[in-house]
Amino acid sequence: MRKHLEILRGVLATEFKREDPERRLFSQYFYIYYKKQGVLGSVCKFDELKNFIENVLKVTDGKGKRVLDFGCGFGLRSILFALCGAREVYSCDINKEKIENFRRLLGFLKPPLDNIWITQTDVCKSGYNKAIFDVVFASSVLSHVRDPFSFLSEVHRILKPGGFLFLYDENNSLYLRGRYRRRKFWQMCEYGPVNKIAGLLSSYSKLREEIILKHYPSLEIKLIKVLVKKTQGLYGNEIVRAVSSILKGQNFKSPKFKYRDPVTGNFPERELNPFKVLRTLKQTGFKCKIIRFHSPYYNGFRGLLKKLLIQSEMFPMFIPFIYSNFFLLGKREGKYP
Repeated sequence: MRKHLEILRGVLATEFKREDPERRLFSQYFYIYYKKQGVLGSVCKFDELKNFIENVLKVTDGKGKRVLDFGCGFGLRSILFALCGAREVYSCDINKEKIENFRRLLGFLKPPLDNIWITQTDVCKSGYNKAIFDVVFASSVLSHVRDPFSFLSEVHRILKPGGFLFLYDENNSLYLRGRYRRRKFWQMCEYGPVNKIAGLLSSYSKLREEIILKHYPSLEIKLIKVLVKKTQGLYGNEIVRAVSSILKGQNFKSPKFKYRDPVTGNFPERELNPFKVLRTLKQTGFKCKIIRFHSPYYNGFRGLLKKLLIQSEMFPMFIPFIYSNFFLLGKREGKYP
């Protein structure tokens, strides 16, 4: 374990110093993401993330168990799960670029880890067998998937009775300071510029325009611009059906939330109310609660203050109102039907 950890630290430190894009071993998205998290080039932050993973395994009784990292991203968490005591780690993400970078990062570890399995798949339709995982870890997944209830139902399906879901999300609707930042981010996703948004090559409005042009190439540009506006918040065939209805003078159902990836249907940091998520978890068959937990990404004096507050016993139910992120621990109840 120690040797693998030193290799990981070395790779992240080296890549942090590599300024020439032509010589970089990973994609630009990889660098933007891990620099934002503070992990790239910081041994201290790397060790905090490792401690975070160890604590997750502790509260979920995950050591020696089969763990699924749902929405694994670039894979650093999954590797740490494997190194910190999980018997088997299954990792999945819908993003091809992230999976490719994950495999590249994993390739640096010698001897190779033989307890990690990686899959590119939709987390709402994972394809895993029922009741096979002891622990499911989901970090900032629920606020992005197109159907949160389907996602939680899928988690319930693949968890063993008595298994744990550890859900962590940074898009807490009850934390007022984060609301302005998220709305600004939604506007950038919809209208651009997208050069500052990792993983997004075109704005949502531009992507909808391309979809409409593909199916209705003879329409005038002015009309297409109107249709792009009217179909905001739709994705895939929903856009095509809505355009057909508009051209026929028929009504169509417009979504309440207007910011959505037109290709995948995923959401850009949709706001979540932790207490509503709790209710949904209970509806899908979980016994769950909001827990005090220290994020590995708290920085500076404010981060220290938050850590001290989390460790105190004061006002546990007020935690969602004073932190941008929240942590839920769910235990799957009953036998599989």
